[in-house]
Amino acid sequence: KDVEKQLPPKVEHIVPCRMSKRQRFLYEEFMARSDTRNTLVSGNFLGIINVLMQLRKCCNHPDLFEPRPVVSPFVSDTIVFRIPSLFADVLKKTPLEGVDLRLLNFLVSEAEELGSLPSALTHNIQADPPLIVEMTSVSHPTPTSLLPGPHPVSAVSSSYLYSSHLADFRANTDAKLAEWRRAVLQHHSYVNQYRCTRRPIFGCDVRNAVRVELPCHRAHIIAEDPRRYLEYPDTLLEMVKLSATRAEEMRPELCLFACFVPATRAYEPELCVSHADPS
Repeated sequence: KDVEKQLPPKVEHIVPCRMSKRQRFLYEEFMARSDTRNTLVSGNFLGIINVLMQLRKCCNHPDLFEPRPVVSPFVSDTIVFRIPSLFADVLKKTPLEGVDLRLLNFLVSEAEELGSLPSALTHNIQADPPLIVEMTSVSHPTPTSLLPGPHPVSAVSSSYLYSSHLADFRANTDAKLAEWRRAVLQHHSYVNQYRCTRRPIFGCDVRNAVRVELPCHRAHIIAEDPRRYLEYPDTLLEMVKLSATRAEEMRPELCLFACFVPATRAYEPELCVSHADPS
């Protein structure tokens, strides 16, 4: 009660303004109607109040009086957010960006395309990792591009000092190449072990065994075969419609109800950093 007494008196300001072209059109069209004129001539109080409410609606809410369909949406400007560079670096890199889920057998859906028997045979016949690594014992010729000097080895074999340095260089190069090949083959054995241990949960053979295919699903495919044309009557073919035929028949409904044009739309927001990372 004390708050109500302390409130200032209500003051109403009426600011007249001109109506838009669409508001004037709706206002004049409503006043030109025969039922509006008959209501004003009759002098019915409720009818006149209804006419005044409709005229007020034309002035204040023309879209409620006569809705206008959206032909093209209003495209607003892009919202730009200014954030610190620290948050930009966090959003730039994700923890799983450099992880291959397919290699770690985390994509279970791809393994379902395999059968139980092929996956078991692949696991049994896979090569052992030590066997793959032992392939480094095979001698590989050293590339001539790694040898120093513009001349071949035979041209400098007369010099004992130069030949000793060349032998040391070739030994170090062969050792580094052997170490690099061993590391590569160890990685290959690691990848091969994961690839050969992929096991499906059910497998394609189990899914094919429990799948029940109704005869009507292949009605159109069988009907195209002249030798099996009489197996399916035309009535069944009309009942089982193809996707293209059903989409063509439902085109009016899709155009009227499924395609919605928004009143407004905006582009994706942009992140702006005041001091970007030079790297």
